[in-house]
Amino acid sequence: MKKVVVVFIVSFFLLAFQVPDTKAQSTREKIVSIAKKYQGVNYKWGGVSPSTGFDCSGYTQYVFKEAGLKLPRTADDQFAQGKSVPINKLQPGDLVFYKNTYPSNGITHVGIYIGNNDFISATSSYGIKVNPLDNVYWSKYYYAAKRIIEDDEQTINQIAPTLPIGQFYDVPESYFAHNAIAELSKKGIISGYTGSVFKPGLTITRGQAAIMLNKELQLPATTELKFDDVSPSSAAAYHIAAIERAGVVTGYKDGTFRPNEPITRGQMAIILTKAYKLQNYEAQAFKQFNDVPTSFPTFTEIHALRAHDITQGYQDNTFRPSGKTTRAEFSAFLYRTIN
Repeated sequence: MKKVVVVFIVSFFLLAFQVPDTKAQSTREKIVSIAKKYQGVNYKWGGVSPSTGFDCSGYTQYVFKEAGLKLPRTADDQFAQGKSVPINKLQPGDLVFYKNTYPSNGITHVGIYIGNNDFISATSSYGIKVNPLDNVYWSKYYYAAKRIIEDDEQTINQIAPTLPIGQFYDVPESYFAHNAIAELSKKGIISGYTGSVFKPGLTITRGQAAIMLNKELQLPATTELKFDDVSPSSAAAYHIAAIERAGVVTGYKDGTFRPNEPITRGQMAIILTKAYKLQNYEAQAFKQFNDVPTSFPTFTEIHALRAHDITQGYQDNTFRPSGKTTRAEFSAFLYRTIN
């Protein structure tokens, strides 16, 4: 009899102190719990199970399936699901997506946000691993987030406060371009997006680069546009005309400027050296980049940036001149040049 009474009392207290969760909250917690239990599982291209290993989208699909939710197989198809959510409104269980610097490749990585500024994903180097969103590598390639789990109206309307000018939720103080982005933003040379986010990993176009550069230089423009593909009514028209008049850009041989085309790192080197007259230096006094031989068309401009300590390239001593320039990279290069 005593045993029955004890069991009853214990059961009563367990029930009395349970806090009811909404469906969305319990699903989010379940996804995070499931995701974490596979930490350390190996990466495998095309892998879809813990016994053989996961690739990034195989892992997210498996976790969501175990939580009772369906996801398509590939990262691109997963990106097509759910609702977009700003980085400052992420909740555990939201999917975070990444792109490298080549937009035509589509989504290149997907993970699950687990709270406290961390996400978990299947990486080719470490398998299932937790990383901070503001990790130097991952923040560079962050693209967007999607919400698959439906929340109630109160949760959806929780909006983080707008940050002061120069501060962004996705640009922490530890980020390599933090000071550059903050200062250029305060000066009105570059701006962020709604929700106090900067999207540092997005590529910057030739037109956007012209705007940023001329906002700093404040060059006068002519009323005559020399490029067939630049509309006089476009936001970049005045700035493109100004830097063309100053001899900073010449456009392409077919008479176009291609303002919507991503600017390469090599092209960035050209416009910065011309705009700030950095060409005069002794190349032999500085180590050459492995992928920029003396015969390379922009050898002088690229090594001018190294000579003036604007860049030291990548850890493997490459500059990667054909690589697309991100918003963060252009901000950092411009800031170092004018300072």
